[in-house]
Amino acid sequence: MSIRVLFVASSYPRFEADSASIFLRYLAENLHLLGVSVTVLAPAGTSRQHTLDSPVKVHYFGYFPRRWQRVAYGSGALLNLKRNPSLWLQVPAFMVGMSLGIRRLVKQAKPNILHAHWIVPAGLACGVNNMVSTLPTIVTGHGADAFALNSPWLMKLKHFAINQSTVWTTNTNATAAIISSPSLKTPREVIPMGVDVKRFMSGNRNRLRNDLSADVKIILFVGRLVEKKGVTHLIRAVSELSQADRANTRLWIVGDGEDRPALEHQVDELNIRAIVKFWGKVDNSSLPDFFAAADVFAAPSIEASSGDTEGQGVVIIEAFSAGLPAIGTKVGGIPEVITHNKTGLLIEPAGHTNLKHALAQLLNNDQLAKQIAITAQQHAKENYDWPVIAGRFKDLYQRVMTTPNSLPPQP
Repeated sequence: MSIRVLFVASSYPRFEADSASIFLRYLAENLHLLGVSVTVLAPAGTSRQHTLDSPVKVHYFGYFPRRWQRVAYGSGALLNLKRNPSLWLQVPAFMVGMSLGIRRLVKQAKPNILHAHWIVPAGLACGVNNMVSTLPTIVTGHGADAFALNSPWLMKLKHFAINQSTVWTTNTNATAAIISSPSLKTPREVIPMGVDVKRFMSGNRNRLRNDLSADVKIILFVGRLVEKKGVTHLIRAVSELSQADRANTRLWIVGDGEDRPALEHQVDELNIRAIVKFWGKVDNSSLPDFFAAADVFAAPSIEASSGDTEGQGVVIIEAFSAGLPAIGTKVGGIPEVITHNKTGLLIEPAGHTNLKHALAQLLNNDQLAKQIAITAQQHAKENYDWPVIAGRFKDLYQRVMTTPNSLPPQP
């Protein structure tokens, strides 16, 4: 039986260099390689330019006058709404636009499965559709929709969306635990998001290190510069490394976000501008070279004041794939990705002292760093490569369509 899936998402890349929810593009295109027909519904941005070169058909729905459509993209819907509360006025129109888009594409593309990415809003829109439809539906929680949307009425909406679905998935058990409730009767599976292991193995170590001597070691951070990423703790930890370590170490911060001005000010106050470089947002295609140039990867994530944190930490798996030893914190789904002293170092969050010691350990123990990197890379190949993850979703689609009673019960 042919599998035709309609992805419904609250963001999706709009052009080749767009990194918005790029993991969904990789998932969709790897499913296509496995013979699954995928159509995507996602919100439009402020531009009319949607120039994605992809075998997957993508439909962008409008929900407000184009130049004011700012609920999605940028820093992400949650932070956009937090930073600009007036955007809440667009949310009802956003939901209507998404719901109408689902109805239209169900008729046009004739999918035999709906796959909602993020429980709210996509899962909710698909749940409403399922009140008048019998399409099998999968709802996937990615993290922010679990950790940061926990008011009683939003939890009720999430539980409604899940109970209207055939099965729901999460990227880690930690994400599922935040949402799980005795009121949920729908079966659940844990399927993580993946990475393109070969691409991250192919970086050029020398391209970005031309101005550095061979003995200089680079600590790398990649991600949005927002509270939950914990970059302020990383900067403080680097500032407190021994004088000898600081002399031969550089901190590269790749990414942009609302916290960047405060982080740059912190670097100046700590008088470490000479060893810290803010690269800003870089093209996704150049990321393998950043990982290849580095010697240690740091993901100092914390739980933000909103409750949001890392659902999985895909960037850590990108570091694994590049053969880079990683440090992560015991928040969200990160402990399910890093096994301490085996695939990385796992430390307590929201503090710089433990992070400083972990950095010094990897900077000064080449044997440990190399062994961790080898083990982590093999772990990524076996468990997180996109063909592996896409294969797991294809298997789930087949079971949903043919033997839904074989799905595991809600834990």
